[in-house]
Amino acid sequence: MHAKQVHWREANLADSELQASGLSREAKAGTCPRCHRAVLRGLDADRCAMTVEVDCYAISVTAEAVALLRGAETFDKVLIGGRFELNYRYGRHLRQARKYDVHVSHDCSFFFGPADQPVLQESPAALLSDVPPF
Repeated sequence: MHAKQVHWREANLADSELQASGLSREAKAGTCPRCHRAVLRGLDADRCAMTVEVDCYAISVTAEAVALLRGAETFDKVLIGGRFELNYRYGRHLRQARKYDVHVSHDCSFFFGPADQPVLQESPAALLSDVPPF
């Protein structure tokens, strides 16, 4: 986001239509109802936004490449007006130097831990097998 856009957003934050309707771009901490891991939830754009859920840990450039190869989406966590917002990372963002922390969309079966270590959690269905143990 350009400096002019950030300045405009901060100046108009209190008067925005989103605030008036009770909605906000602010990313709020929560937990996933399925796996109970910490996540951030928020809108991913100012207009035509989708609610997204991302893992709470920021990821490295290498981890972002792995996440994208797995089909996950990545988001910048931007501080605007004293609150964090999530912005979708388009291809043009991937080729530039990072300005913000990058977070990956939440997946209950796969996540990057605090040290960028990928953790694959097997689902209960994966533990069940049609092959008997004898």
